[in-house]
Amino acid sequence: HGVAADLGPSVLPAMAFAQLPTLQELDSMDPEEAAGVKAMIADSNGLTLEEVEEALVTFKGVSNMGYVDLDAVSTHEGFEFAGELTEDETALAESGVKRIKASGKSGVVNMVEFLSVWAVRGQSAPEDPGRSQQSLPPDELSQQSVDRPVQEDDPEEQGAEEEDQAASVADGALVEVYRAHMQSANRKCNVLVEQSLDVPSGQLLSLIAPGNHPRVFNLRLEDQDVSIIMTTLEPVYHSLAKIDLSYNKVGNAGAQALAKGCTMATRLHTLMLRCNDIGQEGCDALCKTLRDCHSLRKLDFAQNPLGKLGGLSIAELLQVSVTLQELAMEDAQIDVDALIAVVSVLHVSNQSLKMVNLGNPRLFSQQEEHTTHIARMLRVNTGLTEVFLPKMRIRDTGMEVIVSYLLENKTLRVLDLRCNEIGWQGGKLLGVLLGTDCQLMRLNVSSNRIGEHQEVEGTRAISKALLHNRMLVHLDMNHNQLCDQALLELASAVDANGTLESVALFHNGWGQAASVAFHRILGDRSRVFAIKADFQTYEVDQEIFVCQTQSESRPVSAYNVDPPVPRLHVQESVLKMGRA
Repeated sequence: HGVAADLGPSVLPAMAFAQLPTLQELDSMDPEEAAGVKAMIADSNGLTLEEVEEALVTFKGVSNMGYVDLDAVSTHEGFEFAGELTEDETALAESGVKRIKASGKSGVVNMVEFLSVWAVRGQSAPEDPGRSQQSLPPDELSQQSVDRPVQEDDPEEQGAEEEDQAASVADGALVEVYRAHMQSANRKCNVLVEQSLDVPSGQLLSLIAPGNHPRVFNLRLEDQDVSIIMTTLEPVYHSLAKIDLSYNKVGNAGAQALAKGCTMATRLHTLMLRCNDIGQEGCDALCKTLRDCHSLRKLDFAQNPLGKLGGLSIAELLQVSVTLQELAMEDAQIDVDALIAVVSVLHVSNQSLKMVNLGNPRLFSQQEEHTTHIARMLRVNTGLTEVFLPKMRIRDTGMEVIVSYLLENKTLRVLDLRCNEIGWQGGKLLGVLLGTDCQLMRLNVSSNRIGEHQEVEGTRAISKALLHNRMLVHLDMNHNQLCDQALLELASAVDANGTLESVALFHNGWGQAASVAFHRILGDRSRVFAIKADFQTYEVDQEIFVCQTQSESRPVSAYNVDPPVPRLHVQESVLKMGRA
């Protein structure tokens, strides 16, 4: 605590948050050591010890395997706490939930990001009696005060305009205007759009109308619908905070209509357009508009035919954006040139982005030049904490380059390498990475070839690294053709590792030896924290069988909007062996 005080507030947060212990580690500390950690958090964020205690108790009550879904906390009344809280802690957590709802923040955050949100809420801002009762988080208020030019308007005209806009929302005029426009265009109204428009006065407006919702599954929005919606929202553009039109039929014309509306949406923090039909022209129009949107935090262009020019437009947006934190552009049909352009911007100029998904670009080269650019970016970019690289055609030679540069990265927490071509040699390189001072907390290498042809060396290297690794909490090695011996090696490592919380291994070649080993581990009551897995073991006639399960408490990814589907079936190979 004394050393932290000497560093000053500008250096302390990065250092303190990078080494922040988990709640379990904090509870197991000595009272004096725990008090020192809490004091360090309080000093670095300008909070009191009581506020820090309230934040930690709230995180304990609402977190799900180390993550908090702020949208679920903010939208559900009578939120049920997941953690085991005492009566006093429950009162603190209820107070904390009220502060989260008032913050207006959204998304899935870890403990570090949760404390950052709490720190922002802890700061007080002077009240302006001339403003309306609409509230924003202090960070967005400060950003708008810097980026928005001061206009000397006539006070009477400005007051009349605000009264008209407030009256339109209070009287439910937006819904009536929307219905009138849709009726004149001979189109059916979307019930989700009507719900989004029906908001009480003084609240921010969120346009949430995903096309995969059961109520509108056969009534997905098209370009004409989007144009009508944006025309309806014209009087209240300033109150628009979130737009989610995923899984619809929005094309270039609809994207251009959105772009016109976003020019005046000064409070927009989330734009989700996943799985539409937006091409190069629509993406370019949106990106040009979003350059001046200084409140934008999350952008989702995944599963749209953006093409090369669309990818280059996103790269230009990243060059000037200093507030964007999450970017999803997987399955966007970008080519290697656009991919390298985006990666180069993240390498040179952008350090504000925290999560990026670049999966499944259109790659036709066998030389893996894109892998070299990605590795160089990961070496120097200290802002990214979550990187998703599925279907990037990464092989063992590419893993050698990536691991050599990742050894110098101490800020990356989530790495997704699923659906690549990583073999047993790439598995050995991952073992080298995990065996060093690696800060990864979640690693996904599913659907690769680490155990191809009964190979065990790659899995053995990862298992040896897990014996000493104290950071990794989740490991996914499904669909890697792991044999029974390879799974047995992993069982020994999982049994000895005290920090690993969950594993995903069901889709591999299970034998009786590995089944028995994991049957003992999953039933071990002496572990401080039970291992969560995507499978269960059970005994029938002195034979151990394995069946697949999907835990309800699985942590939700920040970019995955599809709900988990529960499954339960027995591993076929184990059934055959048991019958024999």
